[in-house]
Amino acid sequence: IDSKGKAGEMDVEKTKQRLIDLGVPEEAIAWYTADDPNDDLSLMARDERKEVLIFKVAAALGFDAPRAFTLVSLRTSKSVDFGIQVVGRILRVHQKLQLQAAAKSLPNLLRFGYVFLADAENQGGLIGAAEKINAIQTQMSAITPNTLLVKFAGQTEVQVSQNGQLSLLPNPYIRPDWNANPAPNNDNCFVPLNPVRENSTLLDTLIGEYIESKTNKVEDLKSSSYRPCAVGNRFFPLRDNVPTHFISERIPLMVGLAEQIVAQIRLDAEVLVAGLRKNIKISRQTINIFDQTDQQIEKHHAKLSASEMARRAQLVLFDPEFIDLKELNNALLKRLKVEYIDHSGHELSELDLIRALNMIIVAYPKLIRHATKTYLAEFKEIFKADELPKQVEASESIDRANLNSYGIMPSDLNETERQFARILEADTSNTVRWWHRNKDRKPYSVGIVMPNGNRYFPDFIIGVNNRTKGEGILLVETKGGFIADNVDTQDKIHAEHKIYGKPIMLTLQDDGQFWLMQYLESDNKVKKDRPFRVENIWQY
Repeated sequence: IDSKGKAGEMDVEKTKQRLIDLGVPEEAIAWYTADDPNDDLSLMARDERKEVLIFKVAAALGFDAPRAFTLVSLRTSKSVDFGIQVVGRILRVHQKLQLQAAAKSLPNLLRFGYVFLADAENQGGLIGAAEKINAIQTQMSAITPNTLLVKFAGQTEVQVSQNGQLSLLPNPYIRPDWNANPAPNNDNCFVPLNPVRENSTLLDTLIGEYIESKTNKVEDLKSSSYRPCAVGNRFFPLRDNVPTHFISERIPLMVGLAEQIVAQIRLDAEVLVAGLRKNIKISRQTINIFDQTDQQIEKHHAKLSASEMARRAQLVLFDPEFIDLKELNNALLKRLKVEYIDHSGHELSELDLIRALNMIIVAYPKLIRHATKTYLAEFKEIFKADELPKQVEASESIDRANLNSYGIMPSDLNETERQFARILEADTSNTVRWWHRNKDRKPYSVGIVMPNGNRYFPDFIIGVNNRTKGEGILLVETKGGFIADNVDTQDKIHAEHKIYGKPIMLTLQDDGQFWLMQYLESDNKVKKDRPFRVENIWQY
């Protein structure tokens, strides 16, 4: 089963219920996921009372299941290595069948493993797996130690694997010396913004400042400039050429939000006809993955399940989380009633309208998203975010960064973000004026409203010399190649800030270069477009 987003959270229970509805005894169903490793795999594989195993990824790797003959894949599989693992689960020969297999007297039904695919177009990993398996020469691999280069916690080390297994701990593990703390640096532990008055205690000074400021914020005293930093740390002040505030976005609180979004939906004739559909024509293609010349295609007419359409429609309706589901559903039914009955003259009952709504939502799952995007682009509001911290605390030994807003390389950067920051720091074209790490969901951060109503916070805010757009500010989001095209990435690449414009999205390649990414509507995918050049960011 799949493991993405809200659909993945409940897939185990839903799949289990489907099997029970199809007549599989509940006690014959096992499941195993990383989040809920309910059944012991080794025992389950030998327990002949178990007929079905539900899994996501965990059971596909290194799991011996000689009783398995059928794999039902409800998820996409583009990875050849993953394909080899899952196909391998149903290529084992159970010991009860080994003598017949050797004598080639097995019944025809037991001579094959069967894979049923929900989406044949996206299952290239299984076909690639078969081609790779066909290319493997039979051989006995010696079980000997292998020396491997391993990247652990950002550091490279050499490990000796035993039977292909690596250690999760650094090798060798050296216990840290807890008593080797550096002596405090008294010069940096206090960074007063206002000098202490002569002949006064620290408390007198703080009380005087409190009275003079005429503020009731006790937090100002707690976070005073006299707060001591941790041993071995110091404060780094905000640079003078960096803005003290940025502009962020949010969704306005408005009455009748659902009706206003539903009014944006385009219900043309094609969409309305889809709502009245009762049957669907499907093709079933059967392929021997080890001999692709052996193929069969059959055509069938299938009756659409009203309960299944309702279930799928609910998943789509949950997508704009900021809209009340009941209000959205009522607004959609009200709109359909006008379109079908008032304008087209159809005689439809309340149940017919509900079924038509479910059919439309399933057939055109992006209708609501597009309407939401149109509405939010026009009505989302901007506001002045809180003031940036005047200083940040960090280790004395932290890497310095000349162009960073605080003059340091932030410690919370992942490896992709760190590599991008190094590119900014290496700019010799005088294009980058400063760069700032945009922290997630802080009151002083820049947030952008996405088409689904959620906000996201781009990784970097960059001050760019000679940039006329966005008040001279560019937003940048970085992505690793393994998550370059998922639903979250597509939502982010469509988002655009009202002041700073559309952020650029970059993906890191294996050669260490960043490439600009763009959305291709014809393929409904986010793909890399061209190499990123720091000297050109003024025009992005």
